Amino acid sequence: MPITYTYGAEDTRPDFLETGVYPAVVKKADDKPSKSGNEMITLLWICDDGFGVWDHLVDLASCRWKTDQLLVATGNAPESGNEVTLNANDMVGWRANIEVILQDGKNKIAGYRPLTKEQSEKKNDDLPF
Repeated sequence: MPITYTYGAEDTRPDFLETGVYPAVVKKADDKPSKSGNEMITLLWICDDGFGVWDHLVDLASCRWKTDQLLVATGNAPESGNEVTLNANDMVGWRANIEVILQDGKNKIAGYRPLTKEQSEKKNDDLPF
């Protein structure tokens, strides 16, 4: 079926997401060093509207709170006190609610929250992302 519309000559897609909480899935994950040389995993989260937001998990004690939040939100947290090894390839497909903020004109992930019961019960085939 053809698509018919009135061309407006403007890009109407926003460059960012509004501040809020969005269900999302990890579509890409890579291991690479941070600018300061620390171990880091970069994650590309895709929200239900197809918008992507990058996050960086840096291996620093001051950043572990965010990694801990991610593990809890995705249901991958071990029992307290157990050692954790994160492999970027294993993280593709992880799902969670991401808390998105707008900072310096860019989207940032401020934290992670577990999916609701309703969101968790959806099959991956039923998800729009």
